[in-house]
Amino acid sequence: MKIKYKLFYIPGLLIILFLLIIHWVVFNQVRDNIETSLLSSQRILLDSTTSSIYEFIDQYVDLVTYLQTFDTVKDTSEYKNISAHYKGLSDQQGINVRSLFKQTLKTYPEFAYFATYTKENAINVIYEPYNEQLKLTEDSYHKGFSYRDWYSGAMNQRATYVSEAYMSASILQPVVAISTPIFVKEDIVGIMIGSLKLTTLSNFLAELNFGQTGHAYIIDKNNQIVAHPDPKYFKDNQLFSLNDSDILNTIRQSAGFELQPGLLKAYDPLTNSEVYFAFNKLDDTGWTVITQMSVEEVDKPIKKMYQTIFLPSMIIAPLLLFALFLIVRRVVQRIELLSKISENIDDDSLEIDDNEMRSLQNLQGGNDETLKLLDSFESMLERLRHSFNNVDFLANHDQLTALPNRRSFHFEVKKFIDSGNSGAIVILDIDNFKIINDTKGHAFGDKVLVEIASLLRTKNNDRFYFSRFGGDEFLACIKVQGENAIEAAIAELHEAITTVIDIDGIEIDINCSMGVSLFPEHQTNIDELIKTADLALFEAKESGKKRYAYYNSTLKSRIIEEVDIENSIKDALNNDGFKLVYQPQVNIKTGELIAFEALIRMKNGVYHPGQFIPVAEKYGHISDIGRWTLLESIKQLSQWQNDGLPVHPISVNYSAGQFVDKDFISFVKQTLSHYRVSEKYLELEITEGLFIKPMADVNQLLNDLSAMGIKLSIDDFGTGYSSISYLMSLPVNKVKLDRSLCVNYLNDKDSPVVESMIQLIKSFDMVVLAEGVEEKSDVDMLVKLDCDIIQGYYFDKPLDADDARVRLTSDYRKMIP
Repeated sequence: MKIKYKLFYIPGLLIILFLLIIHWVVFNQVRDNIETSLLSSQRILLDSTTSSIYEFIDQYVDLVTYLQTFDTVKDTSEYKNISAHYKGLSDQQGINVRSLFKQTLKTYPEFAYFATYTKENAINVIYEPYNEQLKLTEDSYHKGFSYRDWYSGAMNQRATYVSEAYMSASILQPVVAISTPIFVKEDIVGIMIGSLKLTTLSNFLAELNFGQTGHAYIIDKNNQIVAHPDPKYFKDNQLFSLNDSDILNTIRQSAGFELQPGLLKAYDPLTNSEVYFAFNKLDDTGWTVITQMSVEEVDKPIKKMYQTIFLPSMIIAPLLLFALFLIVRRVVQRIELLSKISENIDDDSLEIDDNEMRSLQNLQGGNDETLKLLDSFESMLERLRHSFNNVDFLANHDQLTALPNRRSFHFEVKKFIDSGNSGAIVILDIDNFKIINDTKGHAFGDKVLVEIASLLRTKNNDRFYFSRFGGDEFLACIKVQGENAIEAAIAELHEAITTVIDIDGIEIDINCSMGVSLFPEHQTNIDELIKTADLALFEAKESGKKRYAYYNSTLKSRIIEEVDIENSIKDALNNDGFKLVYQPQVNIKTGELIAFEALIRMKNGVYHPGQFIPVAEKYGHISDIGRWTLLESIKQLSQWQNDGLPVHPISVNYSAGQFVDKDFISFVKQTLSHYRVSEKYLELEITEGLFIKPMADVNQLLNDLSAMGIKLSIDDFGTGYSSISYLMSLPVNKVKLDRSLCVNYLNDKDSPVVESMIQLIKSFDMVVLAEGVEEKSDVDMLVKLDCDIIQGYYFDKPLDADDARVRLTSDYRKMIP
């Protein structure tokens, strides 16, 4: 199809479609607004009507309940025989009650009558103004009323009860009976009822009409109309039933055969028309309030609105189409020429052919919007050329440092390796860069990275090719031949980055660690070379930073083993792969069992604690292991306690790596509380590595634990960071001498070293424990040196829970020297 037809037919169709859509949207919006307004008004009317009905019923329920409290009412309800009662209608008690009822009916003419009944199911006193001469006969006295719902409801519920609606035979009006038990103390001596006329409620509903056809009415649970603004539904001495009403069927279908609030549409047989209706169920009475308005009344403004919108649309559409035709005919020639020009643009240079440009300018009337469009077109091409250049740069360079990115590095280095060259891949990592970011902010850290990139760029000659790897890491390809030349280039690069830089007047010491992988010796695949260089970087940082390391196969094996250990730790934490063993701590003087130390093991035994504990600390799993050990120890204490066994404390290790667990104390409290274990049975062994943490925070933690009643001890004392000042300032109960002291210094020559340490600890009123004791000679020496407690294979190896249970009821006296 030619362009001139497209420019006419397509916009023409769009205009028509647009008008139709606008017409449809406006029509539906107005219709929705009208229906929403109807819903809102019906809901407001419905809620108001419902509230008023509740108030209407409650005031009369309160009245009847109040009347039964009168002593005269209570007295008449206690007649026990017919003759006394029959006479009683004319005696003073009967007169008083009838007078009370008569006076009440004058005040509340909404009632048809009041009456009292004995609990033996007989009538007592009745006052009905429509039949004031009503006399009771012996037969009427004995006639039972238990079959009436107002009688059985009040008796069974022992509370005021509103009956179903019924047509009163005396006044030929719908009424409900409000019945309430008459109590003497807590005993029911009779029933009092008030027969309430529902005409008052019908009159109230007659005042609630809205619109021309809107009104409200009430039906009971038997689908009978009990109140309606039109009195014709209460003729013929019976209530009008809606059993076959489409409204009721619609309510049941929409609410799972139960009456529920809503807004619905149905045919109304009462008005012989379709209606919108809403309803509420009154739970206390079983009634349903219905408000409705005819569909015809609602649709009338919608139809009028439809005519108002549609007719102008039919006039506007042809006028718009004619105007469109004139515009299309004017511009179609120049658009066709522009189309030819755009088809002939050079794909590589994005340039316009000069001859075609002059042809367009020479056209009669060419100096119009078409030329402006061409100028814009040329400007767009220029921006595209600039954008393409920017996109190409961004696709191949890091946005922050403007160094080549990993994509470019991969492409360039692969070409270099594929050409048969040798050299090295280096990963540079800025030491302690996280501290710079945390203390100076990320914006400052970005400036540091930009400055480092500038330093690298000064080396970017034929020997080096640099790239930003990510974060604070950079990649370098060293393009030199020979081992000595590579070593010299690496040393030169390391020296260039080890410097002081100035950022915003602040001098920053920069050091770096580097990992080196050689090609083709280690790999020829660029991705594998980066991986092996990363392993070497890990080794350099592990060795103390500020250095570089070459990749070797041993390094790979060690890293692989650590990864395997970490995976085993994760699996054990997630799949119940750990267990605890308990090593006794024995009083060296009495042989008495003092406590156990809880020691963790892998159930499968693949790795021992000396292998997996350092890996757990290194990779951040020690807090989870610490919590698991604490939980299992407390559960074990709880089990021994519940079994009636003598309970001894369990000592659990707390390492420096757990210091990051800020909710540790809350966890300890909750766990002890949950298993009902006293804090005195829990001891935490603090490793000396904790003392390199901020001491104010360490003191706070230990003081909080001590205040709970948890005992604290220092583990491996004598080899690490411990000092006399810690013993003086920390709330420690026990000090464990490091195993190396017992192994190397318990001989006659060196024992004074251990003795002086024991005496120093005791001077602070602390208990001394020696661990790792295996030989009797060591035990003899420790007794001589006045040590308090021994832990080690001499007394027992670490025991499983069943063996430890046996030790609870035994001691080690026979093994004491």
